[in-house]
Amino acid sequence: MQLIQLRDSGTFPGYTPAAVELGVESVFCHPLRSDGTVGALLVYNRDAASLSADAPRAVGYLAEVVTNYLASAAEVVDSAELAGQLQHALHSRIVVEQAKGVLAERLDLEPDEAFELLRTHARSSRRKLREVASEVISGGLTP
Repeated sequence: MQLIQLRDSGTFPGYTPAAVELGVESVFCHPLRSDGTVGALLVYNRDAASLSADAPRAVGYLAEVVTNYLASAAEVVDSAELAGQLQHALHSRIVVEQAKGVLAERLDLEPDEAFELLRTHARSSRRKLREVASEVISGGLTP
């Protein structure tokens, strides 16, 4: 973690004049690390002289909380995305299974033979298996 005195540092030349005009005297910069650096926590202070000795530790704790929150939020997003993908796969599987049953009945085939027919037709027509299966179910296609 680093405490930067804005007036003296020259670290943020495009930013410092506006920050100082707003009364910001110093900035605590603390990296947010979780399997690498994911960002930085910046804590602004109007009066650097009034900082307690515990301020750096408090900023460190806050940075840890923020890092854990960001990691948890990323896991939630990943989980939701995976759940959506699994739901789509399940729905596709149901449609394909129904089409297998329809073809098995229509053409007097075993389910595995019906699936092979669906798959071959989808590949030869360069279409998704789910699309072909949906057409079979609706009665618009018999490969």
